[in-house]
Amino acid sequence: LENLGSGDIDERLEERLIDGILYAFQEQAVDAGADSAFKREGQIMLEGFGTVVNALGERCKPYLKQIAGTIKWRLNNKAASVRMQAADLIGRIAVVMKACGEEQLMGHLGVVLYEYLGEEYPDVLGSILGALRAIVNVIGMTKMTPPIRDLLPRLTPILRNRHEKVQENCIDLVSHRLLSFAAFSHLRQHSNEFCCSAHFHSPFWFTNTSFVCCLSFSQVGRIADRGAEFVSAKEWMRICFELLELLKANKKAIRRAAVSTFGYIAKAIGPQDVLHTLLNNLKVQDRQMRVCTTVAVAIVAETCGPFTVLPALMNEYRVPEVNIQNGVLKALSF
Repeated sequence: LENLGSGDIDERLEERLIDGILYAFQEQAVDAGADSAFKREGQIMLEGFGTVVNALGERCKPYLKQIAGTIKWRLNNKAASVRMQAADLIGRIAVVMKACGEEQLMGHLGVVLYEYLGEEYPDVLGSILGALRAIVNVIGMTKMTPPIRDLLPRLTPILRNRHEKVQENCIDLVSHRLLSFAAFSHLRQHSNEFCCSAHFHSPFWFTNTSFVCCLSFSQVGRIADRGAEFVSAKEWMRICFELLELLKANKKAIRRAAVSTFGYIAKAIGPQDVLHTLLNNLKVQDRQMRVCTTVAVAIVAETCGPFTVLPALMNEYRVPEVNIQNGVLKALSF
């Protein structure tokens, strides 16, 4: 189906195909003692299900309510791997649901996922955030249910979760790449160079790839980009303080997403308060945090204009402290 398409599939075969894959999806054996085996088989099933639905496209419209019912049923399963698989499936078929005009169904799934943000297993929580991100991508901020003003306060505490899958998805939702790639491209090489210390290039660092942090960042970013007006400035400043802690993350993707999000928030509420928070962070002893902070200051300047940042930087340079002065000079060079 992926390589040849679904043009040769008639209506009867289409019904049998959907019926068969739904039955197989529902009847997967879950053995708590063989969780790793289920994850391998579950991943194959997930990829197969997603491929079939995406290949059929708008022809899936009559079956989407049945598929959504199966997903909701499996989100209630006591096995964490089953709940994670169900959430991952939403992320894979959200584009097809949009193409079929099922925005109301996606809004309902958004409410269901919102109710599961208290999930205790970080892998599952990361997948739930990823599913929310996929829905926000296709349905938009204004039509999102629950409303963004209710969703963001629930995401802010999740930023404290130290699981990388959760963090990355959460920050991406909040920031949604508020800076255009073109404006950020020449800063990217600096963030690559300076947002990580040498020891993060070790083989151990590359294998330490949990998933939850990335999803949490993902959600925060999207909201700041597309729906900043739905959230108060006070809430954005709360998020700024949470982001400072994430500059210590081991994973470079999380640090890069965090510094990008400062630019998105500065664009949403103005640079003054964000810049004050960042410049205060230059006083810390941790070198990695200071360097990431200087990159964030440069991104704020790129987003809001250098003239909004330069007076505060020059004033901060007068402080007779080496770390602060070096930070200011680095920010200017970026």
